[in-house]
Amino acid sequence: MNLSELRRLGRALSNAALASMHSAVDNSLTGTEIAVLDCIRVQSGLTVGEIARRSGFAQSRVSNVVADLADRGLLEIATDSADRRRSLVNGTPALMDLLANSTTLDAAPTLKAFFADVPDDEAARLITALEDAARIIEPQAAAYRKKTGGT
Repeated sequence: MNLSELRRLGRALSNAALASMHSAVDNSLTGTEIAVLDCIRVQSGLTVGEIARRSGFAQSRVSNVVADLADRGLLEIATDSADRRRSLVNGTPALMDLLANSTTLDAAPTLKAFFADVPDDEAARLITALEDAARIIEPQAAAYRKKTGGT
């Protein structure tokens, strides 16, 4: 696999996940809004730049989305006490309620749909491999983000 193929694979899986999260969480939210909220769900207190890097969207787009979601009461923007020039984005109780009341965010149905045209035994192996990769990769990704300054 080359880097271009790796990027396309990540993008395809990300798009499938966003589409499923869209219907599971709130159909009125856009894909960008879902991606931003998911970044905050995983780690609150991020800057707009950190959210942009993690979500893959342009910082200007993320900035607009964060402002809109703050206006809707799902996010809160606070001044960083350690550096008053920075703003940090946090989830609100309304966001927690939205996530708590949403349907399950289990990836299995999305992965089954993603591999719908693949023979069942091969799809099952791929899904198991992705689940194993996710379990292994997440701590590595967190360490990588910390080492590289949040990217």
